[in-house]
Amino acid sequence: MLLEVMKKEIYIFSVFSLVCSIVHAESGCNKTLTLSNETLEVDLIETCSWVIKSPKSTTIVLQMSSLQLTNSMDSVRVVDGDTLIASYTDLDQSGDLLVSSNNSLLVLTSYSGKGSSPRIVTISLKPQAGGGRYTDNGQVKLNGTSLPQNDSSPVYFQLIATKGQQAKYCVVYINVQIYIIFP
Repeated sequence: MLLEVMKKEIYIFSVFSLVCSIVHAESGCNKTLTLSNETLEVDLIETCSWVIKSPKSTTIVLQMSSLQLTNSMDSVRVVDGDTLIASYTDLDQSGDLLVSSNNSLLVLTSYSGKGSSPRIVTISLKPQAGGGRYTDNGQVKLNGTSLPQNDSSPVYFQLIATKGQQAKYCVVYINVQIYIIFP
């Protein structure tokens, strides 16, 4: 059976809040979609996808706030560029925090049609100036001009090392909260 993936686009315009400006819903992809204070809530009733975009020079912090799937064939996948960065199934993995490498993410929901309802997925989204997702090798260098000024919001970095390697970091105190997330 060929599954047709429907797309919705969500644009994040303000650097510190989520604003739903355009939602394109293809026929047959009608979902319960509630965007409020940086939150996307979906009652999973079919297979769909969302392109999440934030302003240029920002990254996206995604937190799986709640995941209630009833069938192991149901899933939520998060793709950063060409890389699958998370795949969720029937296990409740709420609380997971992911950071994009640029200003775009793809969220895919797959629905098997079997199992009990409702299947609820709640994802919190926040654009951030600075931060990001780093893989394999490289250096993260911070300077005062690249981080938000006069802001109490934390800046998130996600460092990913391939199997057999380790991510090494050193944090020098600055007047900004910095969180480094390891998978």
